Amino acid sequence: MKSYISYLALVGVAAAGCAEATRGIDQTGSEVVSVHTRRVAAKITDALVIGPDTAVDEPDFRARAEAVVRDQLRYAVGFLNGRNGAPSLRRTAVTSVVRVGAAGAGLAQYRYAAELDVMLGHSPDNDAASSLELLLPAQVDTAFLATFVEHYKTDCVSNLRDQPTIDSFWYYYRPEAFFCPLTKAPKPTDLSAIQRVTATLTPQAEGPVTFPEYDAVWKDGKFIYTGLFMQVEGAFGDIGRESYGSTIRDMTAAFGQPTIVYPTTLTTAKLTQQVRASNVQVPELVLTFTTPKGPMEARMFLLASLDNPDASVPDFTKKYEAATEHADLVIFSGHASYGRDVERFSKLGKFAADQYQLFVLNACDSFAYEAPELRDAHLRVNAGSTRPAGFFDLVVNAMPAPAQEIPAVTLSFVTALAGASQSYKDILSTVNEEQRAVVLYDEDNVWGRTEPALPVAR
Repeated sequence: MKSYISYLALVGVAAAGCAEATRGIDQTGSEVVSVHTRRVAAKITDALVIGPDTAVDEPDFRARAEAVVRDQLRYAVGFLNGRNGAPSLRRTAVTSVVRVGAAGAGLAQYRYAAELDVMLGHSPDNDAASSLELLLPAQVDTAFLATFVEHYKTDCVSNLRDQPTIDSFWYYYRPEAFFCPLTKAPKPTDLSAIQRVTATLTPQAEGPVTFPEYDAVWKDGKFIYTGLFMQVEGAFGDIGRESYGSTIRDMTAAFGQPTIVYPTTLTTAKLTQQVRASNVQVPELVLTFTTPKGPMEARMFLLASLDNPDASVPDFTKKYEAATEHADLVIFSGHASYGRDVERFSKLGKFAADQYQLFVLNACDSFAYEAPELRDAHLRVNAGSTRPAGFFDLVVNAMPAPAQEIPAVTLSFVTALAGASQSYKDILSTVNEEQRAVVLYDEDNVWGRTEPALPVAR
């Protein structure tokens, strides 16, 4: 995870990141599929926050005032993670914001209303809840947050190994943690440090049972999977490299020994060991497996960073574009970097008209960041279609995704598309429950065909 607060502050003003939330909440429940979560609209009608002052007559007053609100609401990510849920920062809609008055040197108090798109993990309390009381920092100016973070960064987190900074505390923030003084015998200074924000919850209807577009996946007689793995350092070494190798091991166990297309210097019998070896650099692989329905091509990359991917794989951008243009399944496995790497990933790739694709953002809290740029790119390239929205499905996580689960999650989606029979709910039920995976933008299998291309029960 890396620093991200300065980026978020910029996009809050420029409407180019988290502030891209004027999309509001999508009321068509059929566009979200989940197994382990409940989707709700969280409506805030009256809340207060103190932040940098902006004169109401300034041309950019609305954008700057809204950025202050979003800086406070960003802490809802950590708060709701503590309840096995998350808000979508992208879909958050600030419906009104007014300046109440000055609140100190260079500061002002704002009153606002907002609506959040929230996924809550199933539990007796979450399922029964009709409202939420969010505990958010009362102020979001730098001086206040520096003190706030320093005072609560040890006790108000979920894991003592976390080392949050002013840039990242919103992600790790757990005011309901056992030792957190914000909720456990709070002092007057603790009470004044937070704002209690009430949100009314409206459940969003679930759509019918839906499937990936299996007929589109297999219409050319083959299945192409593209996987992008990020190196992730853990307590016992590089978990990303280990997951890269383990995924190959698991795919071999599921589909048999592959044909190695690239690099040809590797040997099939020792493929997994060679890829895992720290002294051997195998940052890209092209393998072909045989499945009952036809050939499956796996194109896999292992990168150290998205800051400079060409350092890991020469000409990575061009190679990745070639690997994604006609891919059926694309899976990103790595850090979200507080949304920064999700955004970087969403700007990669090349897409073709009439090419259906399922993307899986297997990163921590990817529901919060969502990457609508990917969907927008597919809408643009399919603008001439009668169903431009039908060529793209996206799977995201409403909670942190354990790195050790990367091979299992990858295999769940690879085997599902190779077998072409499971519904999305079937697939999600095989994914680690802790990460609360959900499907966005699903348009169901309606491709204008006169008869089913596959024997899928509806």
